[in-house]
Amino acid sequence: ARGILQRIGAHTMRVSWNWLNDFVDLSDLKPGDVADKLSLSGLEVEEVEMVGADLESVVVGLVTNVEQHPQADKLNVCTVDDGSGEHLQIVCGANNVRAGKRFPLARIGCVLPGDFKIRKSKIRGVVSFGMLCSARELGLGDDHDGILTLSDDAEIGSPVIDCLGLRDIVFHIDLTANRGDCLSVVGVARELSALYGRSFSEDGRLGAGATCEISDAAIGGRLSVTVEDPAACPRYAAAVMDGACVAPSPDWMQARLRAVGQRPLSNLVDVTNYVNLERGQPLHAFDLDSLAERRIVVRRARAAEKMTTLDRVERELIPTDLLICDGAGPIALAGIMGGADSEVADSTTSIAIECANFDAGTVRRTSRRMALHTDSSHRFERNVDPNGVMSVLDRTIELMVATQPQGQKPTVLSQRLDISAGPFEPARITLAHTLIEGHIGVAYTEAEVVDTLSALGIEVSVVDGNYMCVVPTYRPDLTRPVDIIEEVARVIGFDRIPAILPPGVAGLDPVRREDPPRMQVRQPVLPSEQLRALGAARAAAASSGLFEVVNWSFASESEQRQLAGEGDFLRLRNPLSSEHAVLRRTLLGGLLNNLRYNRNHGAARVALFEVGRVFSAESADGENLEPLHLAVALTGPRSQAWHAGRESWDVHDVVASLQTITAAARRPVSIEPAADNTVAPPPWAHPGAVGRVMHGEQAVGYAAQLHPAHCAVWDLPAETVVAEIDLGALLGAGPAPVRYEKLVRTQGASRDVALVVKADLPWSRVQSAIDAFDHQWLGGVRLFDVYDKLGDGKKSIALSATWRHLSASLTDKQIEKAQAKLVEHLCQELEAERR
Repeated sequence: ARGILQRIGAHTMRVSWNWLNDFVDLSDLKPGDVADKLSLSGLEVEEVEMVGADLESVVVGLVTNVEQHPQADKLNVCTVDDGSGEHLQIVCGANNVRAGKRFPLARIGCVLPGDFKIRKSKIRGVVSFGMLCSARELGLGDDHDGILTLSDDAEIGSPVIDCLGLRDIVFHIDLTANRGDCLSVVGVARELSALYGRSFSEDGRLGAGATCEISDAAIGGRLSVTVEDPAACPRYAAAVMDGACVAPSPDWMQARLRAVGQRPLSNLVDVTNYVNLERGQPLHAFDLDSLAERRIVVRRARAAEKMTTLDRVERELIPTDLLICDGAGPIALAGIMGGADSEVADSTTSIAIECANFDAGTVRRTSRRMALHTDSSHRFERNVDPNGVMSVLDRTIELMVATQPQGQKPTVLSQRLDISAGPFEPARITLAHTLIEGHIGVAYTEAEVVDTLSALGIEVSVVDGNYMCVVPTYRPDLTRPVDIIEEVARVIGFDRIPAILPPGVAGLDPVRREDPPRMQVRQPVLPSEQLRALGAARAAAASSGLFEVVNWSFASESEQRQLAGEGDFLRLRNPLSSEHAVLRRTLLGGLLNNLRYNRNHGAARVALFEVGRVFSAESADGENLEPLHLAVALTGPRSQAWHAGRESWDVHDVVASLQTITAAARRPVSIEPAADNTVAPPPWAHPGAVGRVMHGEQAVGYAAQLHPAHCAVWDLPAETVVAEIDLGALLGAGPAPVRYEKLVRTQGASRDVALVVKADLPWSRVQSAIDAFDHQWLGGVRLFDVYDKLGDGKKSIALSATWRHLSASLTDKQIEKAQAKLVEHLCQELEAERR
């Protein structure tokens, strides 16, 4: 339930497979299976992306010879070994190409990022059989000054993605707002360790063990920090590093950042982004020498104060905004974005590393007011672990040292500033063992519960059948016993919960009273196929432009008698009012009231449908006392578009709606005249515009123009059309078989014919006659004209027949012969003659 309620705050987290394996060993598992496991546990994996797949065909090439291009001073003609035993001639304009070096080689047919296909080309008269690629051409950066130089031990002919460590798999995980702990690689790895029962280590392998010079100089002499609002900033830690060198990050760090959608900038900035993604703790690095008075003050903004953020936008501040300031003024929006004046530059040698915890509500208010949503604000808004600040700061220093150029050893002050409003105590939750089975319906063993919770980092002790849980502060979403229960069920597996019906009887139980007004009968549960058909019917009605309504089953007896006729009604012993005194016998009473209400409120065009039960008191055997009905009601113009005509709906429109709805449920209906039926149409039907709805030989309802008397009662236009059918009987009749026909690939030919028939001949008989004519070439017959002024009880109907063969073109002679047979058949079946 928590996951469903939090879905509105979902966020996609990109997690690298290689990165996850730093913390939990997944090497023997298939990424697809791991993605399914995560999704079933509540961390929905939307996509599994193969990183580097677009560079699979780019290989390591060894340049064996370089010569000057005979026709161009700035071009070289290179001989390149591609590892296959062949040597390719490549024309290259890069000034760093050298014989004996290895470079990325894109051969003919290779497609580079940006859909750039390599073709054989002639450059200044010299044929080139491929291209040596720069970082930009491979989509690995903006460097286009020269081709990308690979290491001397790279295997010739091997894919470049393996040489550069680019081969990876990235999970796109759709996280709910309550799972801020999984906005990190460590958080997802911890989940996988629990799901698979594998050991978890929070020490990342890459970058670990880096050494540096340690200074015991007091940090107070280098940097001072003051927190004026501990409620908005419960913890602020900082460290100082001297002798740093700004340089490109190592290839392994750049590869991981690119894999998850981050653009590498420089080693110092990349480390803060890397740790943010790895640990879920945003950080910031300031140029220490640019901080006025070498001070950091965490405070609220002052009236009319302004600052320019890293995106070069000047922002007006209000007193609720929390700022990071130096001795001169604001240098960062706390937890959101740094300022433009204190960012790390190429000349930076001393840095102050900020690792802090900010109040979620404070960050959220400022972020939303400024419409400034960042990776940092997204995490702080979902609560960052205050007890993880110092370990994250140490990890940041470790990586900043590891990413320094070879031979560069910065000096790190051994002391750390840590201003804390703590201690930050973990939540303590007591959970009875019996409560788990009561909520989940599964009897987990005590060992299963303890092992599961322990794998999630929850300390558990068992006392008198109760689990005493100490929840780590990185899981602020766990506050109640039911939260712990969900964790147990989620990690052990929702598939362990058996698929059984809940206890009890589906439907309505008999009313057990000494003087029951009426024994209610249990309604049968619709079979699954009928439920699917009912859903399809509802969807078809909505997609065809009808709005579904749900009305009370209680109704006015006078209205129901007008619409349903005389008969016994089921009366309520204690009705709310006379308008709700009986149970309805037809759905149309509610629908007509809906039409009137909408028209009285200015809606000229109204199209409604309802699916619901009606109630009968006339069945002695207790069967079918509450049949399921479907009703449709239309009033007003067909269209309200300015360019459309103002014609009103007629009975053919409501018939078309019924046919669309029932066809979707695979129970198609047809319409027959109601005049020759021994059963009188319902009182709501206009006697001159009513049809009986048929499913095969079974009558299931009526479609008609609303009777003028009822139009007057409900104050509706005379052109109002309605229909009501017994949907339960229709569903119970079973679905129509599905027919599969080959696609016709030839063009059809049409032939018209006019027939003189009796004036009272209904279209249903014509349709039946057409359906009875079995000819493989007949594609369909449509009525396109009726002329009823012939006199002598006759009328003329004009039909157009389409003829086509599945695979061949028909000749005029073949078509005329088939047309003659159709006309002869219709004349015989309809007692007609050709006009």
